[in-house]
Amino acid sequence: DAMTRNDAMGKIFLGCDATGNQLRHWADMLSNPRRPVAQWHSLLSAEQVNSTLALKKKIPIPSKLKENPLFDKHFK
Repeated sequence: DAMTRNDAMGKIFLGCDATGNQLRHWADMLSNPRRPVAQWHSLLSAEQVNSTLALKKKIPIPSKLKENPLFDKHFK
């Protein structure tokens, strides 16, 4: 079963809901909006990232956070 160049080798999850180095990388990018921020990450399986994202969508966001003007800018 050969891989083609369009086959995914794995995924990473960056964003405000990430943890560890991925969250730190996300914070560095937000702190430096006009500067490239490069960092190595270990690839995760597509299934692992997809299941994490599916769980995050099911967790309700507090209404106070949604009322914050920065919410639309960073999280939508």
